[in-house]
Amino acid sequence: MLSAPLLGERVGGRGDGRRGALLLLGAGLTGGGAQIAMTRAYSLHRAAPLAALSGIGLVLTHLLAIPVFGDTPTLWQLGGSLLVIGASLLLTTSAETTPAPVRSSN
Repeated sequence: MLSAPLLGERVGGRGDGRRGALLLLGAGLTGGGAQIAMTRAYSLHRAAPLAALSGIGLVLTHLLAIPVFGDTPTLWQLGGSLLVIGASLLLTTSAETTPAPVRSSN
């Protein structure tokens, strides 16, 4: 709802707003699909490694903004991204290797 006004906005000051609408549609569809996939993953696996993966999503979103919107990351943003990636790797590799019991989806 908050992004609905963006449908009529022009991206980059040119065009008729179709590119903005397509970007919003793509973000909505991929975000919804990712949420469904993460909900399913949490039901099948331990939370610590999966939580680390959801943090990586923030970094990937920021990296995608570079080619799509022409953003230039600052040193603080790059440092924060490295911290998120490092913490995610630490959580993922230090988690115990015993798999969680798999629940049936019935």
